[in-house]
Amino acid sequence: MANCGVDVAVDTPPKAAVTVNQAATEIMLSLGLADDMAGTAYLDDEVSPALKADYDTVPVLAPEYPTQETLLEAEPDFVYASYSSAFDDSALGPRDDLADLTIDTYLSPVACPQKSQRLAQDFDAVYQEIIDIGAIFGVSERAQSLVDQLKSTVAQSMAADAGGGRTALLWDSGIQTPSVASGSGMGGYLLESAGLQNVFGEDTGDTYVSTSWEAIVDTDPDVIVLVDAEWDPATDKIAFLQSDPATAQLSAVKNNAFVTLPFVETTVGLRAVDGLAALEQQLAADG
Repeated sequence: MANCGVDVAVDTPPKAAVTVNQAATEIMLSLGLADDMAGTAYLDDEVSPALKADYDTVPVLAPEYPTQETLLEAEPDFVYASYSSAFDDSALGPRDDLADLTIDTYLSPVACPQKSQRLAQDFDAVYQEIIDIGAIFGVSERAQSLVDQLKSTVAQSMAADAGGGRTALLWDSGIQTPSVASGSGMGGYLLESAGLQNVFGEDTGDTYVSTSWEAIVDTDPDVIVLVDAEWDPATDKIAFLQSDPATAQLSAVKNNAFVTLPFVETTVGLRAVDGLAALEQQLAADG
């Protein structure tokens, strides 16, 4: 198969795969492929509780990206990554170099280095990635079953229309210069899928856009969705919004209309489906 301009031609299913980035790792584990993994690296959040037991059987090569030397010590026959940065010279090394070492590679199609090759950040991209990995590892039926389950969960969440047309902002990070979801990434797609109107919903081609608090105050969203990350906790974001004189006047802040999602649930992967379900549940609870 063609993957970000690279031909992935695996004659037999890999038996010693290494995954880097959480979405890749959780797709492999959800397909029951822990026994075919020689290592993993780079979680952004806690692994899904349903996958924790299998995850604990896989060697963790590094807390973030391992060096190519560390990777080769695991003797992998396949590397699967969610972000193109995994194949930087400072990380695992370029895909062509790994191919020369007879190591096949796969990169999430939403993260292709060339924008023209990228899939849109939506659930269809997640489904396609699962189908691709299922084909590579010889578990296509398992992959289709997982996709069907995810589609059912998504359909139920979208049918609820918990957003009800309310306006919303998804704040990813940054205090001085807030970074918010545009209409081009998974964060914005989640807002739309939950029945919310993204106040920064323009299709910019970038997952997030940098804006100002003046611009946010002007939009006055009904709901603020906060990305909760170890490096930028949602509690810190709420404290700022409530203490700053300008943002304290926002309707969402006055009404305590906050929704919190773990970082991984706002990225392209299995957990984005959990993110939509959590978004729907919290919006429904807020009325």
